[in-house]
Amino acid sequence: MTKFRDEDYMHASARVKVIEKSLLGEDAVRKMAEAHSMDEAWKIANDAGIGIGMPSADYEKALSASVEGAYATVKELLRGKDGVLELFRMKYDAHNLKTLVKASKAGARPELLSPLGNVPAEKLAEELDARAFGKELPQELADAALSAVENLAKNGDPQAVDLAIDRAWLTVVTKRASGYQNKFINDWARTQVDLANIRALVRVKRMGRDGALLREAAAPGGTFAPGELADALEHDWDDIFAFIRRAPCSKYIEPAFEDIKASRPLSRFEKLCDNASIAVLKRARYVPFGIEPVLAWLLAKENEAQAARIVFACKAAGIAPADIIERSRDSYAQ
Repeated sequence: MTKFRDEDYMHASARVKVIEKSLLGEDAVRKMAEAHSMDEAWKIANDAGIGIGMPSADYEKALSASVEGAYATVKELLRGKDGVLELFRMKYDAHNLKTLVKASKAGARPELLSPLGNVPAEKLAEELDARAFGKELPQELADAALSAVENLAKNGDPQAVDLAIDRAWLTVVTKRASGYQNKFINDWARTQVDLANIRALVRVKRMGRDGALLREAAAPGGTFAPGELADALEHDWDDIFAFIRRAPCSKYIEPAFEDIKASRPLSRFEKLCDNASIAVLKRARYVPFGIEPVLAWLLAKENEAQAARIVFACKAAGIAPADIIERSRDSYAQ
């Protein structure tokens, strides 16, 4: 089991304590939402080091570049001890696989592939075409992708692709996280599993589907066993909410229970799920030095990009500032 020595990360954690001050905080995001134009909002993002020298129309490229830069910075700060980053990159491998599988069914050229995965997107595309993946991709993910191709051809359900591949990467992440003797990493991994399973439970229940789909889609390694989640579908919403409350992250999403029960849109629920994930990062603030603040800053940069993306996409769509603010997530930045 790998154990991190806090003293090995004194320089790295001290460095991120300085650079985290430039993160977009909730006040900055609010000002972006209230800005009279995209360009005015863009200047606020520029002040946080995002997209300097680029036009606001290229906000997607700028935000992606910001996250890529964060990974490069952390890799440099960890000085050769960056193996743990594979855990955080794996969601990008999963994203690329889901995109590639769906594109192969449609006979289309895949778009919006991420350069941040552990395996280059171009290599994944070649391997998927050949129906044979190399050892760089975890076996669970490779098997899920190949099965997803077959299942999509049979049933044409793209949501099943997402559920299967998400289950695979979450399974791998929790297994590998358990190899690190670090509470922050394991808490983060378990929270990702719990939130994914809760999201799946709510959505499958709202679709009126049976437990077979959820039993296949639910990831192990969290608070709930896949079978328990499938069984929960048979109960009414009040019983389901009582079941969900077993998860430590449930306190953050409980305010959305009434929306779920009343069949309202799930936008607030999704926002609160994201806030629950951010709450795990905030615990790293109480670690004076160590790997925790470094990893928390990296994940905070990902959340910063998502927060800015919501603002700019909403402004481009002409959504009112108050509604944008309502959709905004919590921020790691103080």
